[in-house]
Amino acid sequence: MLPIELEILIMSYIDNINCCKLSSLHNYKCCNRFYRNIINKNNLTKNYHYFKYDKSVFNVEKLCTFCDNFNFTELNEIKYIEKEYFSYSKKKNRIYLRNFFYKQDNIFDKCDFQKFIHFKDNNELKKFKNKVYNKRMNIEFGNECCGGKGCAINIRI
Repeated sequence: MLPIELEILIMSYIDNINCCKLSSLHNYKCCNRFYRNIINKNNLTKNYHYFKYDKSVFNVEKLCTFCDNFNFTELNEIKYIEKEYFSYSKKKNRIYLRNFFYKQDNIFDKCDFQKFIHFKDNNELKKFKNKVYNKRMNIEFGNECCGGKGCAINIRI
């Protein structure tokens, strides 16, 4: 067996970033309890936040604070948009069923989902828009509000 200090030195050369992709050090940590204890005790891994999304809504499966350069508040905004869209689509489906059974006209257009998002200043909103455009997500941005700090969003499906 190698001394622990030497093993820590060897582990410092292994990929240690855990984000939407697991690192080599994480796989090494899963080998046995001895390595897991060494890695956890010495805080050798760097963990980043990521969220999983429904690919049918945003055309993206995962967004990460490390790989995709989104910050945590932006990921929370996108998660909020997804949650609101799912509640909207459930309501829309219930109304479609009710209108079908009672032979009434549909009150929903093809895509009338619209929500507003807000950030602290104009620059954060512009950066968020650029990141979304670069990831080619199914989000359209509409009119701005609150002096450019917020804007309307729509989901293209």
